[in-house]
Amino acid sequence: MKKFVTTLYLLLGLFTSLLAQTPQSSKPSPATLYRQCYKFARNELNVDSAFYYFKEVFADTNDINATLKFILYNSFPETFTHPDLDNLKDTTKRNRAIKIKLLHKELLQKVANEKALQSVEPVQALLLWSKVQDNQEDKTQLKLLTNTLLTQIKGRKDYNNGHTGRYALMIYHITNKHSDLQTLSKKLFTTIKENLRINQVAITANSSSKDLERRACHRYLYAYINYLEASSTSDLTKKQALLKTAFEYSPDLTDKQYKSGYNEDKKYLEGKENYCQEYLGFLEKTGKDKIEILSILLKAALYNPVYKENVKTFYEKMGLTQKPFNIFWRESIEKNALFSTDFSLKMLDKRIFSSKEYTGKWILLDFWTTWCKPCREEHPTLQKFYDTTILQNKEKVLILTIACDGDNDTDEKVMKYMKEKGLSFPVAIADSKIEKKFAVSAYPTKVLITPEGKFLSVPNGIDWITLIKEYAVL
Repeated sequence: MKKFVTTLYLLLGLFTSLLAQTPQSSKPSPATLYRQCYKFARNELNVDSAFYYFKEVFADTNDINATLKFILYNSFPETFTHPDLDNLKDTTKRNRAIKIKLLHKELLQKVANEKALQSVEPVQALLLWSKVQDNQEDKTQLKLLTNTLLTQIKGRKDYNNGHTGRYALMIYHITNKHSDLQTLSKKLFTTIKENLRINQVAITANSSSKDLERRACHRYLYAYINYLEASSTSDLTKKQALLKTAFEYSPDLTDKQYKSGYNEDKKYLEGKENYCQEYLGFLEKTGKDKIEILSILLKAALYNPVYKENVKTFYEKMGLTQKPFNIFWRESIEKNALFSTDFSLKMLDKRIFSSKEYTGKWILLDFWTTWCKPCREEHPTLQKFYDTTILQNKEKVLILTIACDGDNDTDEKVMKYMKEKGLSFPVAIADSKIEKKFAVSAYPTKVLITPEGKFLSVPNGIDWITLIKEYAVL
């Protein structure tokens, strides 16, 4: 098992640095409260003190709680979700690890009993998983716990909240190991799958970042559960349908932008990022039609344009010459992009930018702030991209960066920043609508608007320069 204590310290260091410039008050900061919770949960091992500070963390509605919540509800369960005690040969260390595991289980029960904390993030599914883990060979207890879970998830619509989907599937894996519990495990599997199927999240103009995170979670879990079922059937027709669904619900570009919705589920469930290769391999092995194979390659390329050349080769190999590949590629992008509406923004030089005036061109939007460290670090690269690519292809593409956080990033402050850094790419000032329009939840965020006015979110952590060049054929 990968150690996570170092990660916790790194994240805690991040919180401390984030709060370093926050005005001090007599009330402890969320990071300070979390350090106290961590101290009693991992070092001094006092469950009552750990629980006290756990509650204090969530008594404050500070925005940083979302990140602290992520740590508390994703990382501390690792002590009893993925135990590695058998590999601890040192008796002293092993005994201490057991004490920590037991304390965290007791802390979890206290959290589950505290009604106020359940409004922050319910832990019933995690609590059941903890008990299942302790009773893996006790079939009477497994039956009781699984039936309790079935009652909890009956009609459930949100499998991201409380990470219910993750722990329900982990319980399924344990129950399914017992031949005389197969009927019960199948019922659990079917219930989870059906709930996920009917509660997929559609993207709308009003979708919030929370909606999009839940979408990413539900799609990932639905892909995973279809892949599991495909792996256990010998019926080729059924297997193809299941693998196709697993492929189609694998994370898309929008999901990648909200990877926090499924990344931990992928780790705990030991799932895959996507099921493209599994579906493609099945089709090639069984000699299925080439149109379907082309559609898979196309989706993979739209997700990651490094595969674009593979699509082109296969497209031409199929003899589809009635439509040039670049037109086919452009039409495919449009089909996968989201609908948008025109917008106008005031530029830093007082001109008005109107997206309607640039119909027929690609528009790269980049949302940033002067205080955002990743933005500042990326700006030299963005400036170089503007100089060497955008200005050389003005007839096809343009860039508009958008300075956000109007309370801090005034026109004067942004102009001063641009001058100090020697930056000349176009800058507009965000209004009260533009960030909501494109569901901006972090900085920097990039959005690519197509020539027809539709848009795609550009995920963080990918080679965005290559993506834009390949999409716009620059």
